[in-house]
Amino acid sequence: ILFLKLGEGADLTPSLIEQLNQAIRTQLSPRHVPAAILACPDIPYTLNGKRIEVAVKRLLSGLGEPTNLGAVANPECFAFFRQLQLPF
Repeated sequence: ILFLKLGEGADLTPSLIEQLNQAIRTQLSPRHVPAAILACPDIPYTLNGKRIEVAVKRLLSGLGEPTNLGAVANPECFAFFRQLQLPF
């Protein structure tokens, strides 16, 4: 799954999804094309500015809540991932 934080007023349209998939397919490889591209309000980051990917993966897999929320710059963004219903 590829999560995108879109700019102000931007929409994730089918056309944009196709453009992204095509760019990934040609510039990287077909293996890297995500199964789904979803817009999200925010991406979780640590206080040091690193993306928090494992905690999101664990939430989506049902393996548990993120730990050490004190190290997260924007812990409120996990609410979106908690309620997310995956398309597959």
